Amino acid sequence: MTIRQLQGLAALGVALFISASADAATTFSFTCQAQKSGSFTIVPSSFTFQLNKEHQANGLPTGKETYSLSIRFPMSKAYSALQGALEENENLSTCKLTETVGKPGTSGASDSWTVQAAAPRGGAAKAPVPAASSGEVYEWTFVNAQVTNLTATGTDGTGTSPATLAEGSMQATFSYQRYTFEAKP
Repeated sequence: MTIRQLQGLAALGVALFISASADAATTFSFTCQAQKSGSFTIVPSSFTFQLNKEHQANGLPTGKETYSLSIRFPMSKAYSALQGALEENENLSTCKLTETVGKPGTSGASDSWTVQAAAPRGGAAKAPVPAASSGEVYEWTFVNAQVTNLTATGTDGTGTSPATLAEGSMQATFSYQRYTFEAKP
């Protein structure tokens, strides 16, 4: 093989890898079990969770850590369940955030959640596993969560693509006691 043939083969391999990665279908779901109002499910459009360390006035850490989770999702009937949980200061005994990677043979190892979850604080993690032929499932379980903030926003579509598309969205923020992570083949 000539160098030109090798370069062409390498370029073809990169193009196939990129197109295969782009085809990976990832879906998310977020389900909570509330003590009073039962369970509800949200289909998130995005989410973030973070660990915060508290500090004393002199700047030294107190050793106390707090955890928060923000879920953004399209307008849905879950708003009323979340509003009730917020107003009643209701404990959500468990909430599960599930990421399903649907394309067979793809790996979620480069997924930012998988990278962050490899060594979480406040939770126990299992190392990500190689992709199974039926796709992968990543599951975060949040224990003793409470809704701390609920926001609804809307836009008339100005500045969006397509420009005529109006949309509404919601964001719910939760505090939680601890979490666990599990990668399921």
